[in-house]
Amino acid sequence: MSKLNTHELEMIESFTASLRLNLMRDYPSKEPVAIAICHHGITGTLKYYDKLAKELNDANILVYRYDARGHGISERKRGYLKSIFELVEILKLW
Repeated sequence: MSKLNTHELEMIESFTASLRLNLMRDYPSKEPVAIAICHHGITGTLKYYDKLAKELNDANILVYRYDARGHGISERKRGYLKSIFELVEILKLW
């Protein structure tokens, strides 16, 4: 993996709401042995997982974390989720 020991921040398209979401990929310094996906709580952002991402990277775990719609620097749209499955659709981007 050529991206070892790096962090990538990008905006990705959401399938369900046509909004762009903030995604961070934290790569470990060695070939990953596992992948973790971090989803923050109702008042959080992906920054909440900075320390955990480092600890997981130290254990050679690749970390994906993102700001849910309306959080952090992801685009905002007023309203509500029709179902928890809307969050699952977001994860299919990876």
